[in-house]
Amino acid sequence: MSSADTTPISPARFAAALKDLSVAMLHLKVLEIRNSIAHLQYSNDQLRPFADGTATAASSGAAAAAAAASPGEPDQDCVDAIRENEQVVERMAERIALVRLEVEERGVSWDEFTSKEETEAAHSSRAGRT
Repeated sequence: MSSADTTPISPARFAAALKDLSVAMLHLKVLEIRNSIAHLQYSNDQLRPFADGTATAASSGAAAAAAAASPGEPDQDCVDAIRENEQVVERMAERIALVRLEVEERGVSWDEFTSKEETEAAHSSRAGRT
């Protein structure tokens, strides 16, 4: 069974499952989701030149060379993979938002869950608005 054949857990079921997790486990869940997002974004960065047609895959053999897209021609498989990855990233961002709701409902500060980079980015964006 491929990942395309599986249906992700619904947001409602995900939110319900969070109720049973300790705050420590919620921390781990957020780290896991952020790590997955980072991997998908890295993958998209690697695929983008092929999707844009600015790079072609190095191939071996005459048949592979003949099948390879010529420079300037977008690779549709890469375009599709990026689109799918972006949809998964959106779902993961929704899950982080659901974890945040759960955390805040428990009276725990979300600041405990933000990375140093996120905290610095939030502070610099606030400073830029004043």
